[in-house]
Amino acid sequence: MASYYGDHFADQNATDTIGSLSVTPGHRVSAGAGHGRLRYKRMFANVPDQMAANDKIILGSFRSADRIIAVNVTHDDLSAGASTYDLGVWKTGTSHDGAAVDADVFEDAGSAAAAVTRADLFSGASLVNLDRGKTLHALCGVTDDPALQYDLVFELKTGPADIGGSLLVEVEYTAGD
Repeated sequence: MASYYGDHFADQNATDTIGSLSVTPGHRVSAGAGHGRLRYKRMFANVPDQMAANDKIILGSFRSADRIIAVNVTHDDLSAGASTYDLGVWKTGTSHDGAAVDADVFEDAGSAAAAVTRADLFSGASLVNLDRGKTLHALCGVTDDPALQYDLVFELKTGPADIGGSLLVEVEYTAGD
């Protein structure tokens, strides 16, 4: 099982494109004090065409107490077949290798075979608009805040990503620091 990393773990890539859509690299700044300020995290990754079922892309890290306002996903047609993916939360662990907290909290069996443009994941099957603003641990069904770092993870569930392509996940949140 291979792990791939988004642009929050590497140098910024000035040639980010998703199909014919050109996206500029996000400017990353340190978190600082929370005080209820709205934050935006843009996580881009190139999905390799050799990605197989159960391979993961670790997109970025959040605190368990961060309050999630919006999660939007944009991606190319990543597979010629009926491949599906999950977008969920995993414990960060020592080397971004922790266990799943809720592996499909934001997307469960999303189609990798069709391009998507800025899909709002709070209008899906597992989350609704009333869940906006809940802490990340509460969205994952954890009652008490464990005060941990969590990773946002894209996991290919079925079939290969035989075409490959680009993936962009945008999260608006208030920091739980």
